[in-house]
Order: sequence, then C-alpha cells, then structure tokens
Amino acid sequence: MTDVADGAEVTAPPGHGTGVVIVAVVLDLAVGAAAGVAWSVTDARSCLAVAVAAAALAVGRLAILLGGRRVRRTPDDDHPFHHGRERYFWAFVLAVAAAGAAAAVAIGLGAARIDDGTAPTEPEIAAAVLAGAAVVQVVALLVLRAAADRVRGEVALRRFVRRGRSPELPVALVGAAAAPIASIVAAGSVGALVATDDPTWDGVGAVGVGAVLLILAFALVAEAKTLLLAESGSTKDLEAVHAAIAIEPTVIRVVQLRAVRLGPEDLLVGARVELVAELEPGEAATVVDRIERSIRSAVPAATEIFLAHDVDRPRRDEDPFVVDHVGHIDPDDPDYATITGSVPVVDDDIWS
Repeated sequence: MTDVADGAEVTAPPGHGTGVVIVAVVLDLAVGAAAGVAWSVTDARSCLAVAVAAAALAVGRLAILLGGRRVRRTPDDDHPFHHGRERYFWAFVLAVAAAGAAAAVAIGLGAARIDDGTAPTEPEIAAAVLAGAAVVQVVALLVLRAAADRVRGEVALRRFVRRGRSPELPVALVGAAAAPIASIVAAGSVGALVATDDPTWDGVGAVGVGAVLLILAFALVAEAKTLLLAESGSTKDLEAVHAAIAIEPTVIRVVQLRAVRLGPEDLLVGARVELVAELEPGEAATVVDRIERSIRSAVPAATEIFLAHDVDRPRRDEDPFVVDHVGHIDPDDPDYATITGSVPVVDDDIWS
C-alpha cells in the first residue's frame, strides 16, 4: 500500500475501530492480570508497573469508546452544534488522567525499590512474564495497525495518527506502540537483575516504565490538542461545498467560504455568496434552501450550514451605494452625501 505525503489531506473515510479497540482492551487486561499475578509471586516492582500501565491503557481506551457513544446524542440547548467534541475530550482524558497517573505510580514504585534495596524473589519468573507481555502487546499493536491500514487507505500512517478525524484508532495506536516498549524495558531490567544480582535494576525497570508512560502522555496531549482545536474541513470537502454552491444558476460568485469541524462526522459550513439582484425575498429563501440541499448531498458531514448574501470587495468599492436603499438612510445623517454621493432633497411640503 502506498502512503501519500504528510502534506496531503486526510481523505480516508472515518472509522471508529470499535471492535479492534475492544480486542486491544481485552489484551491489555490480560497483560495487566498476568503482570499483577507475577508481582504478587515475585514482588518485582517492574511487574507491578507494567500491570498499572496496562490497566491505564485499558481505562483510557474504554473512555474513548464511551465518548464515541455519547457523541450520538441529539443536540440540545447547551450543545446546539452536536456533541462531536466530547469524543475529543475523552481523548484528552486518556492523555492526562490515565497515562499521566500511571506514569507517576510507576516512577514512585521504582524510586521506592531503589531506595529500600530489597530484591524480588524468583526474578526469572518476572522476566519471563514481562517478555510474554511484550509479545502479546506486539500482537495487539499489529491488530490495530491492520485495522488502521484498512481505514486510512493511501493516507500516510503518521498523518493518519496526527490528523485522523475519529480518535479511537489513532489514539489506540499511539498507546499500543508505547505498551510493548514499556514491557521490554521492564523485562530487560529484570533480566539485568538476574545477571548482576543487583535489586536496583528492578527499580530502574519500574522507573523506565514510568518514563515511557510520560512520553506517551505528552504524545497524546499533542494528539488531543489537534482534535480539540477547531480545524478546517479538508480541501476535498471545501472544494465539494464550493462546487455545490457555484452550480446554482442564481449564484454570481462565492465571496467567502469557511468550514470548521465540530466533530468526526460534523462540519459547520459558513459562506457568503452573491446572488442575482432580481431575486425577491421569497425566491432568495428558496435558492438558499436549494443550495443547502446541494451542500448536504455533496458533503453529508455538513450538518450545520449558514449562508449570507454579500458582494465581493472590488464590486462594493466600485458601487458602494444601492439606489433602492435611499429611503432607508436618514437625510439628516451628516454622512448622507458621502454614503449616497448626492445632497439630500428636503420636501418642504411634507407637513402640508
């Protein structure tokens, strides 16, 4: 499969990847349970740190899925533009709460082990369990990568992770990439403990797991930032909206077009268009309705559309005054002559 350059637009269809994310959660819980049992048998802090990390990843992924369910709620007075960003908010929760808290716990466990200098019992068992955990996590990563490949099409993987509209798979991929690294660091440290008989290595392993989780947290914060900040619609969407407006016979030109993504499948479109001057108000309303239908047909994600009649700046500068509006300008206005280009005519017989 050929990846496109990073500068290309993300045109792959949005996919939530709920099924594979649930599989990843199950594997996380299995790894966490195995590492927890190994810790209870060996007292290896590296095992406990991996168990905490796996639990944090599972909780974070479940939070993402919860956001995906809550986004389906209908708009209300407090959320007139749908609930799309709530899914992005849960991605931020994953970054800060889950990964950050797990990093603090892992580093604390490692520092305590380094300080007390006690050695775990049967570290060989701990090393074997951690190595097995790394293998399982690599499998989870490959499963998520395969699902991402099906969704992203020809979009570069890095771009899909950084700019994908639906956060479930991108955020899960980032976590899945960090998980085996943490387990490998822990397994390597316990292996060093077995080789050197130095219990400090157990603490180093737990601190290493915490460091990986901290890097993960910062990476996910950066990911969540791009999701939470209002992003423009893709070039493809903007071109489709522009074409849907311009094809209307009564539209002279599109003066300005903006599109902001409210959520993975929600786009707010605002446009200023110049219509032919002969339209009556009722006819203009009919035209606007027809344009909105055309936009939604071309871009189904355009759930909110706002259109305004306007004239582009060059034409406005050439002929800024509309004769039909003379009656709406107060003749006593000191700027009357500047606005209209003529001296006001006063009817002396108005009271006769």
